[in-house]
Amino acid sequence: KTAVSLADPATYAAIELFVDRAQRLDKSFRLTGDNLPAIIRICQQVSGMPLGIELAAAWIEDLTCADIASAIAANLDFLTAHYQGVAARHQSLRAVFDHSWRLLTPPEQMVLAQLSVFRGSFTLEMALQVADASPQICRRLRNKSLLRPAGSRRFDLHELIRQFAAEQLGQDEGGETAVYRKHSHAYLHLLADQSPCLQNASQPAALDLIEQNYHNILQAWQWSLAQQNIPLLQAGRDALFIFHRKRNRYEEGVKLCQESLRG
Repeated sequence: KTAVSLADPATYAAIELFVDRAQRLDKSFRLTGDNLPAIIRICQQVSGMPLGIELAAAWIEDLTCADIASAIAANLDFLTAHYQGVAARHQSLRAVFDHSWRLLTPPEQMVLAQLSVFRGSFTLEMALQVADASPQICRRLRNKSLLRPAGSRRFDLHELIRQFAAEQLGQDEGGETAVYRKHSHAYLHLLADQSPCLQNASQPAALDLIEQNYHNILQAWQWSLAQQNIPLLQAGRDALFIFHRKRNRYEEGVKLCQESLRG
């Protein structure tokens, strides 16, 4: 493993990121000569990757920098038997994910796993509707850098965190199906509700709403198609067709129609 050198500008950026994220949680946190070696060690262990640094700094309220470094080291030792087909730096991130996951409470674990069904950003209201979430749990996940703000009153998951959480959700096949069903119903009903608005003066706002939620709508559409939920697909079909036509996204619209016909 290549050591992080203070002569490397990237090292300063990594340290600054750690300090910034730590101070968001603990206003009294300061970079000192005592904690600097541990912070450098943390940056080494996560290969200087911003996500790993953020996840490590998220525990500054509970652990010292030295304790954080020791905890990460324990997980990295676990990964000395390399995962096949996974790059070394991703092994480091997986170690951080594993450690962060174990420090979550069972309700936090359940909510994070269920939030993996979302694609792109989503509102708190949708999180409450689809996952067994609460505003308090979402705030705790945000404070631990596992859930991040994504614009006005919206959140998202870093893709690597989403993939890790999806693995946890997949361990409960029945629960996974139930969450995907709720997600599909929520977004295709949101889509269907825009149909009347697309026919009147509210059309611009309706188009923007669909655009904002498009990745989740597409996920919901494809899941319902796989489940052959024809009534739900029919309910949102007209709004989706108008959206693609008005936004000049014909190719996407044609592809969805072809997929529907094949289904």
